[in-house]
Amino acid sequence: MMQIIRFSIICVLLSNSVRGSNLSQPNSTSVNPCSRLVYGYCKLPEPLAKLQADSFQGCQTICQDNDLCASFVFDDSPEQVNCKLYRINLDEFKSSCNLVGHPTCASLQNECSVNGGCTECTACGDHPCSNYGHINCQEYGHNYILETFEAIDEKFCSNLCNLVEGAGFMTFEAESQECTCYQDDYFYCYGEVGTRETDIQLCASVM
Repeated sequence: MMQIIRFSIICVLLSNSVRGSNLSQPNSTSVNPCSRLVYGYCKLPEPLAKLQADSFQGCQTICQDNDLCASFVFDDSPEQVNCKLYRINLDEFKSSCNLVGHPTCASLQNECSVNGGCTECTACGDHPCSNYGHINCQEYGHNYILETFEAIDEKFCSNLCNLVEGAGFMTFEAESQECTCYQDDYFYCYGEVGTRETDIQLCASVM
């Protein structure tokens, strides 16, 4: 059963929908919330190629030199070949992932709702850093969970966490419909995902 949410909360979620801006999320430790999107439990196809690279930028260069490469993963997990190239675009990559997370007062859509504790909101749907993300992550919010809910989708989960006092980060797992709100937007990741066009200076230099 979905957790019962008070009528007053539902009213807040349905109101005050506004176009997002490039303003940073108040609780975020980075200036750009859209550079702090995370994806997990992804069911990816076999890579086009597996190679070694010296950095995320080096892996991107390898992808750019391969006409068939649309996206790539640079992953420094132990015992991993750290640069993997894929034919799939980043939207296909994201849709293969069961978990998604981002700072509160941000949205994966092209618009954002200012509600709860948010006085500003950042829409990441069309942001240049929407083609960049973090994978193989852990220690969200220093493992300090403020609240959990059952939610129908990421957007509803995001709105719920915006209403939780002090929440700085949220994750949503599609299969279980589990929504988790964390105290801050800290996380640690082994890997990054990008495309041939990812702006490393804008998006990947904040970690």
